[in-house]
Amino acid sequence: MMAHADIKPFVCDWPNCSYKAVSMSYVTNHKKTHTGEKNFECGYNGCNKRFVKSSHVNRHQQKCHPEMMGQTIIDSNEEVEVYNISTIEI
Repeated sequence: MMAHADIKPFVCDWPNCSYKAVSMSYVTNHKKTHTGEKNFECGYNGCNKRFVKSSHVNRHQQKCHPEMMGQTIIDSNEEVEVYNISTIEI
């Protein structure tokens, strides 16, 4: 496994950046720190926070807007459902 061997073959090609990762998806998300791209928005009325990853919106909503859990968060490319695990029936 590459992560355990500390092998990180994927590199960020941004000028003067030395970021390396075990997966290209990590590099893709990392590049958003350079570009400022934040496709995911909170969606809570009056909250203008935006995030790089849908999981970051989920974490924000759990902490700041717990009443929103189970609603849809908006991505500029697609919609992603957010679920409150404690309310899902098995």
